[in-house]
Amino acid sequence: MSELLRLELRSPLGYVRPPGAAKLNLDESWPLPPLAQGDDELYLFETDEIIRDDAENGPALVVPLPYALHVSAIPASDGSPVEYRETGASIPRDPGYFALPAGSYAFMQFLARDIEGLHEAMDDFVKECWWQRVPVSGPLYLRRVDEDGAAKLQLLRRSE
Repeated sequence: MSELLRLELRSPLGYVRPPGAAKLNLDESWPLPPLAQGDDELYLFETDEIIRDDAENGPALVVPLPYALHVSAIPASDGSPVEYRETGASIPRDPGYFALPAGSYAFMQFLARDIEGLHEAMDDFVKECWWQRVPVSGPLYLRRVDEDGAAKLQLLRRSE
């Protein structure tokens, strides 16, 4: 299991939802295609669809996973910063831009070789936030980034 950390995101991360893109089911789409160098993808899950609350045992991940909104980072062609339209804490329902807002996040990074490893890491993240009494809110973000030629997975939830 990976360690639960706190991430201070200093500036928003910009993403675009490709025109005609549909929500994606990771259970059905696993294994995901390889990332190119520098690629960055974000999957957004509505909390009430992916986390089941249990008063006695705490929260648990819903498996199979519900559909997620999939967005991809878009670099500027000239290397300059790109402006993004903020959508706030809720998942955007229309094509266009999305910015993961700057701020504090509960954060965990891991590798998942199979879908069961992804489920386990996501469930650990949800439980660790609860066990450590980390106040979290908003969607659950799964970020997939290329680091040194390997696809690293990161889980984030807004933390107060």
